[in-house]
Amino acid sequence: MATKNEIESLGKFWENCHQNSIGTLLTGSTLKELVELHNLAEIIPQIKTVLNIGVGFGICTRSWVDIGKEVSVLDISKIAIDKVKDVARGYLSSNKAEIPSNYFDLAISHLVSQHISNAELQDQITNVVRSLKPDGIFSLHNATHPSSPVPPYSQDLND
Repeated sequence: MATKNEIESLGKFWENCHQNSIGTLLTGSTLKELVELHNLAEIIPQIKTVLNIGVGFGICTRSWVDIGKEVSVLDISKIAIDKVKDVARGYLSSNKAEIPSNYFDLAISHLVSQHISNAELQDQITNVVRSLKPDGIFSLHNATHPSSPVPPYSQDLND
């Protein structure tokens, strides 16, 4: 697990990004983009509660609320959480054990996981899975470097 100093340093970095609205590091993804990327269109009607991991500019969080979903957010930055506190309940990453258990229909993490250590990611996943209802869905999308090899998902399995 990351040390307390490493987490505090990372927290300060993201506080600065949110304070200064650094658009190259914060996402402004629309709900339509996330629904397409995470292949969620068919389940949207069944979803009532959403845990949005990583606030970014708050566009997606507000859009979930606009379509009638109850939304909570998880972020390392209090400034990020404050951006959406008028529409969503917020949990700081340092207090992720406070996230209610067996509560969310959907947890969505878009372009967040590549920014945290493996140990922190494992802890986050453990708490997020705990927060999901038995039939809840956890959708995670991360960025990779363009030069990373592409997995052979499209290979014909009969070859």
